[in-house]
Amino acid sequence: MGWIPTEKLEAIPGDATWNDWENYLRDLFGPATETKVAQIIRTDSFESIFESYCRVVAGEFASQLFIHGREQSPGQRICRNVRVHPSAQIEGSVFLGDNVRISKNAIIGPNAFIGDDCVIDRNATIRNSVILPGTYIGPWVDVERCFIRKNQVVNVRLDVSLNIDDWLVVSSL
Repeated sequence: MGWIPTEKLEAIPGDATWNDWENYLRDLFGPATETKVAQIIRTDSFESIFESYCRVVAGEFASQLFIHGREQSPGQRICRNVRVHPSAQIEGSVFLGDNVRISKNAIIGPNAFIGDDCVIDRNATIRNSVILPGTYIGPWVDVERCFIRKNQVVNVRLDVSLNIDDWLVVSSL
Protein backbone atom coordinates (compact mmCIF):
# COMPACT_ATOMS: atom_id res chain seq x y z
CA MET A 1 0.00 0.00 0.00
CA GLY A 2 1.41 3.37 -0.91
CA TRP A 3 0.75 6.91 0.12
CA ILE A 4 0.99 9.71 -2.43
CA PRO A 5 1.77 13.20 -1.10
CA THR A 6 -0.97 15.74 -1.85
CA GLU A 7 1.32 18.06 -3.81
CA LYS A 8 2.37 15.19 -6.11
CA LEU A 9 -1.23 14.06 -6.56
CA GLU A 10 -2.34 17.59 -7.45
CA ALA A 11 0.38 17.72 -10.13
CA ILE A 12 -1.38 15.04 -12.20
CA PRO A 13 -3.62 16.58 -14.88
CA GLY A 14 -7.36 16.03 -14.44
CA ASP A 15 -7.60 14.40 -17.87
CA ALA A 16 -4.85 11.83 -17.17
CA THR A 17 -5.42 8.38 -18.67
CA TRP A 18 -4.76 5.07 -16.91
CA ASN A 19 -1.43 4.87 -18.79
CA ASP A 20 -0.52 8.34 -17.48
CA TRP A 21 -1.27 7.16 -13.93
CA GLU A 22 0.75 3.99 -14.40
CA ASN A 23 3.74 5.97 -15.70
CA TYR A 24 3.40 8.49 -12.88
CA LEU A 25 3.35 5.76 -10.22
CA ARG A 26 6.31 4.04 -11.84
CA ASP A 27 8.26 7.35 -11.77
CA LEU A 28 7.20 8.02 -8.17
CA PHE A 29 7.88 4.57 -6.70
CA GLY A 30 10.43 3.16 -9.17
CA PRO A 31 10.14 0.18 -11.52
CA ALA A 32 11.25 -2.42 -8.95
CA THR A 33 8.63 -1.51 -6.38
CA GLU A 34 5.80 -3.97 -5.91
CA THR A 35 2.53 -2.22 -5.35
CA LYS A 36 -0.51 -4.06 -4.02
CA VAL A 37 -3.85 -2.43 -4.65
CA ALA A 38 -7.16 -3.24 -2.98
CA GLN A 39 -9.93 -4.41 -5.26
CA ILE A 40 -11.67 -1.59 -7.02
CA ILE A 41 -15.29 -0.67 -6.41
CA ARG A 42 -16.42 1.21 -9.50
CA THR A 43 -18.95 4.02 -9.29
CA ASP A 44 -19.03 5.45 -12.82
CA SER A 45 -22.56 4.29 -13.67
CA PHE A 46 -25.61 2.84 -11.94
CA GLU A 47 -24.71 -0.53 -13.47
CA SER A 48 -21.21 -0.46 -11.95
CA ILE A 49 -22.54 0.75 -8.58
CA PHE A 50 -25.06 -2.10 -8.61
CA GLU A 51 -22.33 -4.63 -9.47
CA SER A 52 -20.24 -3.26 -6.59
CA TYR A 53 -23.16 -3.67 -4.17
CA CYS A 54 -23.55 -7.28 -5.35
CA ARG A 55 -19.85 -7.93 -4.81
CA VAL A 56 -19.96 -6.44 -1.31
CA VAL A 57 -23.10 -8.37 -0.30
CA ALA A 58 -21.59 -11.60 -1.66
CA GLY A 59 -18.62 -11.10 0.68
CA GLU A 60 -15.99 -10.40 -1.96
CA PHE A 61 -14.50 -7.58 0.14
CA ALA A 62 -14.83 -9.30 3.53
CA SER A 63 -11.17 -8.78 4.41
CA GLN A 64 -11.23 -5.11 3.39
CA LEU A 65 -14.61 -3.82 4.56
CA PHE A 66 -16.49 -4.08 7.80
CA ILE A 67 -20.16 -4.68 7.11
CA HIS A 68 -22.34 -4.62 10.20
CA GLY A 69 -24.94 -7.20 11.01
CA ARG A 70 -24.51 -10.92 11.38
CA GLU A 71 -24.26 -13.49 8.66
CA GLN A 72 -27.38 -15.57 9.15
CA SER A 73 -26.37 -17.98 6.39
CA PRO A 74 -23.72 -17.72 3.64
CA GLY A 75 -24.24 -14.44 1.76
CA GLN A 76 -27.15 -13.30 3.94
CA ARG A 77 -26.34 -10.50 6.36
CA ILE A 78 -29.05 -9.39 8.79
CA CYS A 79 -28.70 -6.35 11.06
CA ARG A 80 -30.41 -5.32 14.30
CA ASN A 81 -34.13 -5.13 14.91
CA VAL A 82 -35.11 -6.79 11.61
CA ARG A 83 -38.51 -8.45 11.36
CA VAL A 84 -39.19 -10.93 8.57
CA HIS A 85 -42.65 -12.49 8.34
CA PRO A 86 -42.50 -16.32 8.50
CA SER A 87 -44.05 -16.58 5.01
CA ALA A 88 -41.47 -14.25 3.43
CA GLN A 89 -38.66 -15.81 1.39
CA ILE A 90 -35.02 -14.72 1.58
CA GLU A 91 -33.00 -16.07 -1.37
CA GLY A 92 -29.30 -15.84 -2.23
CA SER A 93 -27.07 -12.91 -1.29
CA VAL A 94 -29.06 -10.39 0.75
CA PHE A 95 -28.30 -7.52 3.12
CA LEU A 96 -31.04 -6.30 5.47
CA GLY A 97 -30.14 -3.11 7.37
CA ASP A 98 -31.24 -2.04 10.84
CA ASN A 99 -35.00 -1.77 11.53
CA VAL A 100 -36.09 -3.41 8.25
CA ARG A 101 -39.60 -4.90 8.04
CA ILE A 102 -40.37 -7.63 5.50
CA SER A 103 -44.08 -8.42 5.30
CA LYS A 104 -46.13 -11.49 4.45
CA ASN A 105 -45.25 -13.43 1.25
CA ALA A 106 -42.53 -10.98 0.20
CA ILE A 107 -39.62 -12.39 -1.82
CA ILE A 108 -36.21 -10.86 -1.20
CA GLY A 109 -33.17 -11.79 -3.30
CA PRO A 110 -31.00 -12.80 -4.81
CA ASN A 111 -28.64 -9.81 -4.78
CA ALA A 112 -30.90 -7.55 -2.74
CA PHE A 113 -29.53 -4.77 -0.56
CA ILE A 114 -32.13 -3.16 1.71
CA GLY A 115 -30.91 -0.22 3.75
CA ASP A 116 -31.87 0.82 7.27
CA ASP A 117 -35.46 1.71 8.21
CA CYS A 118 -37.15 0.22 5.12
CA VAL A 119 -40.51 -1.50 4.88
CA ILE A 120 -41.21 -4.09 2.19
CA ASP A 121 -44.97 -4.66 2.12
CA ARG A 122 -46.84 -7.91 1.48
CA ASN A 123 -46.29 -9.86 -1.74
CA ALA A 124 -43.55 -7.47 -2.94
CA THR A 125 -40.53 -8.92 -4.75
CA ILE A 126 -37.06 -7.38 -4.57
CA ARG A 127 -34.43 -9.00 -6.82
CA ASN A 128 -31.04 -7.71 -7.98
CA SER A 129 -31.81 -4.30 -6.50
CA VAL A 130 -30.71 -1.72 -3.95
CA ILE A 131 -33.32 -0.14 -1.69
CA LEU A 132 -31.81 2.88 0.08
CA PRO A 133 -32.61 3.80 3.71
CA GLY A 134 -36.05 5.07 4.70
CA THR A 135 -37.90 3.63 1.70
CA TYR A 136 -41.32 1.99 1.60
CA ILE A 137 -42.08 -0.59 -1.12
CA GLY A 138 -45.81 -1.17 -1.52
CA PRO A 139 -47.78 -4.42 -1.80
CA TRP A 140 -47.42 -6.46 -4.99
CA VAL A 141 -44.58 -4.26 -6.29
CA ASP A 142 -42.00 -6.21 -8.31
CA VAL A 143 -38.53 -4.63 -8.25
CA GLU A 144 -35.81 -5.96 -10.57
CA ARG A 145 -32.41 -4.31 -11.24
CA CYS A 146 -33.35 -0.99 -9.67
CA PHE A 147 -32.04 1.53 -7.17
CA ILE A 148 -34.87 3.00 -5.14
CA ARG A 149 -34.53 5.97 -2.81
CA LYS A 150 -37.83 6.91 -1.26
CA ASN A 151 -39.94 7.76 -4.34
CA GLN A 152 -37.09 7.92 -6.87
CA VAL A 153 -36.57 4.79 -8.97
CA VAL A 154 -33.53 4.20 -11.18
CA ASN A 155 -33.74 1.27 -13.59
CA VAL A 156 -30.14 0.01 -13.81
CA ARG A 157 -30.61 -1.90 -17.06
CA LEU A 158 -32.16 1.05 -18.90
CA ASP A 159 -30.21 3.75 -17.00
CA VAL A 160 -33.46 5.69 -16.54
CA SER A 161 -34.61 7.58 -13.46
CA LEU A 162 -38.15 8.57 -12.53
CA ASN A 163 -40.09 9.81 -9.55
CA ILE A 164 -43.17 7.86 -8.49
CA ASP A 165 -45.96 9.98 -7.03
CA ASP A 166 -48.09 7.07 -5.79
CA TRP A 167 -47.33 6.44 -2.11
CA LEU A 168 -48.85 2.94 -2.43
CA VAL A 169 -46.04 1.93 -4.83
CA VAL A 170 -42.90 3.52 -3.34
CA SER A 171 -42.42 6.40 -0.91
CA SER A 172 -40.40 7.69 2.00
CA LEU A 173 -41.16 6.63 5.54
